[in-house]
Amino acid sequence: MMSIRDDLDLHTSSPTIEGHPTWVIHDPVRNKFFQIEWRVFEVLRRWEYGTAELIAKAVNRETALNISNKFVEQVSAFLSTHQLFRVEDNHGTKLLTEIRKKTRKSLWSWMLHNYLFFRIPVVKPDQFLTRALPFVRILYSKPVLWLILTCLFSGLFLLVHQWDVFVGQLIDFFSIRGLVYFGLALVIAKIAHELGHAFTAKLYGCRVPEMGIAFLVLWPMLYTDTNETWKLASRPQRLKVAAAGVIVELAIAAIATLAWSLLPPGEIRNIAFVMATTTWISSLAINCSPFMRFDGYYLLSDWWGIPNLHERSFQLAKWWLREKIFGLNELPPETFPKRRESTLIIFAITVWVYRLLLFLGIAVLVYHFFIKIVGIFLFVTEISWFILRPILMELKQWRNRYKTILLGRRVWGSFALFCIAISFLFIPWRNSITTHAVLEATSHNVIYLNTSGRLDSLLVSSGQKVKSGQLLGQLKNPELSFLLQQNNNKITAQKELRKSATMDTDFRKQTAVIAAKLIRLQTERTALLEKIDNLNIRTSIDGNVTEISPDISTGQWLGVGQKLTSVKGQFGIKLTGYVNEEDVFRVHKTGSCQFYRLGAFNAPYTCRIVNVGHSAERVLEDAILASKYGGNISTSVVGNELVPDQAIYKISAIVENHEIEVNREAIGMLKVDAERKSLIEKFWRWSAAVLIRESGL
Repeated sequence: MMSIRDDLDLHTSSPTIEGHPTWVIHDPVRNKFFQIEWRVFEVLRRWEYGTAELIAKAVNRETALNISNKFVEQVSAFLSTHQLFRVEDNHGTKLLTEIRKKTRKSLWSWMLHNYLFFRIPVVKPDQFLTRALPFVRILYSKPVLWLILTCLFSGLFLLVHQWDVFVGQLIDFFSIRGLVYFGLALVIAKIAHELGHAFTAKLYGCRVPEMGIAFLVLWPMLYTDTNETWKLASRPQRLKVAAAGVIVELAIAAIATLAWSLLPPGEIRNIAFVMATTTWISSLAINCSPFMRFDGYYLLSDWWGIPNLHERSFQLAKWWLREKIFGLNELPPETFPKRRESTLIIFAITVWVYRLLLFLGIAVLVYHFFIKIVGIFLFVTEISWFILRPILMELKQWRNRYKTILLGRRVWGSFALFCIAISFLFIPWRNSITTHAVLEATSHNVIYLNTSGRLDSLLVSSGQKVKSGQLLGQLKNPELSFLLQQNNNKITAQKELRKSATMDTDFRKQTAVIAAKLIRLQTERTALLEKIDNLNIRTSIDGNVTEISPDISTGQWLGVGQKLTSVKGQFGIKLTGYVNEEDVFRVHKTGSCQFYRLGAFNAPYTCRIVNVGHSAERVLEDAILASKYGGNISTSVVGNELVPDQAIYKISAIVENHEIEVNREAIGMLKVDAERKSLIEKFWRWSAAVLIRESGL
């Protein structure tokens, strides 16, 4: 047996949650800590006996433990793996060489790992912390604690009474200036956060060797090396060190919230607002999360008394998964009380789901922050490393157990369920497409406002007959009149300058500039006149007024896109729906469909498709289907038009039941008979389309 290094330190640690004693081995060269249990401790105490057999016999004879030679060999392997042996001969050198070969990374692996995560030490703060601690120690006193709690509850009480103002100011800060403020506040808060960890660790006698910046997928985060807290035998002390950063940020948030509530409007109040919002969000939403290795993780790990919480819960969840799928009857990697075991399994699965969503989001952000081809490469790298790699590693474990798996009975039931699940992906069982649609008269004029203004008069009533071009109502917009008057004055001035240019040689050089300005002003005048003309609301068809919006009244200010009224023509009923680009190729040109009117309990209307759009709609004409008006089509307002955010294709259909009476447009669900396609084929087409479109191929 090789000798253990003389420079290692052994410290008593806090007992486990079950009350078992633990110790910590400190490697001062690498500043690493290894927690060991009672059995390992007793083995190390008798290491000088030289052989696994003698050590095992001594432990069994002198303690209440019962260990085997194999366990001693496992301890030896642990010491060797973590380089805790003293190298004294060729055998030791050979072991170190083998470890070096195993841990050596290829250039590609090194670049990949350092792109995903790397650290840059910035300062060695230990001496500064030692000198500054006497001045900071007062912050750990009870009077300061009560003062901060008073600020917290007072600030929250006052905030509730000014909540509308607070939310309004938050919206106002969504600008370049606001982002700069938030960025600076975040830097200050995070520096204070890390100093909280550092000073608390120093308070309990721990050394803080370095502080710096860590990059997770090129996103910078500050860090503090507080590994020496493993020396602390008191779990409450370790919890205080882990919680110190969050407590500092919450203290800043409490003081800033109270300051914002009391200060008058001004720059200082804005600074207090930014500090309050930044620290509340960063502390509660980010640092308290136990799903990544932030403060919340270390707090939960110490609270449960389970170091390496993620790795140990993952191993337990993988074991549980194998048992549920294959029924291998293997022993769990660790033994916990039944309730704690279930909690750890649920925790591990929650972490997996959280990380899946988080890493997908990070991959999308990375993709959008780089040029297309590099973005696609980095996107694939993120998905491969963080999502596919863990899955493949677990599948490798399944492959190593395939003989045992095939002998089990449960594997065939699991295989049958797997085949059924896969069949839902590959079998083309979906033979219809469902989308929102609008039902209206063939000649149906729904009048939405193209220009905002105050309703001056409404000249029609519901049920009244109207003619094409008839005036239905009038709006007034003083701003447009003012802009038109300004425009006319500018045009008159430019025309006078043009006359002067023909008589004055100095002005003659500016003739081209004057002409260009005049053309621009005349174009603006035409646009203003069009908007003013739109203040006169007219119908484009003959028919009956079927509906006047109940929410409007004379004198009310109406916005662009607001519905005023609708006019139904004399003949026919039409149906209009929209499908996305993944489904449009499945729709038959003369296929059948059914329309389910929302809010109606009668049978669906039988319809027939008469036209399918050949190109995507640039503008959504049926505004009632837009998401901002309660529909399902996401749109953006560009000028006075509703532009779909994604490619959509119009489907036109006619209702075959001619006895239906439609007095106003009606929205509903349209179920279109379509070509059968599997989910996997749909996903493949979508993925290929995105890849081709985004890569520019």
